[in-house]
Amino acid sequence: MDVNPVQNSPSPNPVPPPITPPTPVAPLPPSTSSGLGPPPVTPPASPNPLSFSPPPPSSPLNPSINSGLGPPASLPPEKPKSHKKLIALGLLLILAIALPLTVFVSRQQQVIEQEAEEPQLTPETIMFEINGEPFSLQNIIEVAKEQYSETDAGTKEVQKIAKDILIEREILDLTGSELGVSVSSEERAALVEASGLSENEAYYELLREKVALAKVRYIKAFSIGYWVPPPRFITEQTTEDKERSQEQLDAGPSAIDQAESGLKRNQNPLTLARSIVSNSPALSDSLSVNGYKLDSITEDEQDLLSDPEFYEYNDSNFDDATRNALFAQNVSERQVIKIPANDSNGGEVVYKIVEKSDTGAGSYVEWLKSQRDSLVTKEIPL
Repeated sequence: MDVNPVQNSPSPNPVPPPITPPTPVAPLPPSTSSGLGPPPVTPPASPNPLSFSPPPPSSPLNPSINSGLGPPASLPPEKPKSHKKLIALGLLLILAIALPLTVFVSRQQQVIEQEAEEPQLTPETIMFEINGEPFSLQNIIEVAKEQYSETDAGTKEVQKIAKDILIEREILDLTGSELGVSVSSEERAALVEASGLSENEAYYELLREKVALAKVRYIKAFSIGYWVPPPRFITEQTTEDKERSQEQLDAGPSAIDQAESGLKRNQNPLTLARSIVSNSPALSDSLSVNGYKLDSITEDEQDLLSDPEFYEYNDSNFDDATRNALFAQNVSERQVIKIPANDSNGGEVVYKIVEKSDTGAGSYVEWLKSQRDSLVTKEIPL
């Protein structure tokens, strides 16, 4: 067989292949020629759509490789990952803005609805009922005018105070009627003169005291004692103060013995306290009567010291040791109790129990709250 020389361009009369009809074949680049004869020719794809063979690497199913046959037509190019991230960030940003805005609009709508629902108050508006009896805003304003100017009585802040006062007064009236207690005109006049209260204020002040005696756990007692810092505080004092505290502690025992003896003999507490100071001058600035310091008692306060002090179980500022001693079940009226030094007081105090009630609410405030919760209905807030 003769070997034909290699041609760099197609022959004018190419030899047809033995199987397929003649088809012009694109020449290969010169670099692919080996010089050993014509290059092999790849037959074209069959026109029969049923005979499908796997596409070459340069087909549209592998668009990342450029075959030189033109761009693929069946599949779009794959989007870069950075583009997807931008889309996701955009969606998150939209949600971050939309959600708070939705909540804000919703809340604004609620505020508008609430404001629309709030009634417009007039003096005739019924603000609450007690035991079925209605009370209007005008009733509240009248109470406010007892202590405030007409201008201030029209403000909500003052009306809130007056509303509480009115509710308390009505509860006291109901309870006083149930208990059969009342306030005489002589009692009221005496308190008005001593305190400067109005007649109405004095009446309910006295009625409150009488209701508390029936509804609250309490004691009435006279007391004489002296106060010095407890030991843990004395260590922090200056040298001069330590010496002063020690003088009082040295004078204390004999003074307390005199107070205990005098109260048992029903001596006047104020007279007794003055006698103690004359015998123990070191206690002149620390001795107290019914909680009032003897060296600072005014003339008006002297009259108050003729009556025993009223102490509620839960509202008397007693330390636990003192409360437990004074309110113990075995304590009786006319009993004298000595409270020794403790963590709250380095001194001592003597109490003489005049009256005692072991039943009732822990304090007047607690009792009033329970009554208000049960009696007040249809209340409109201010």
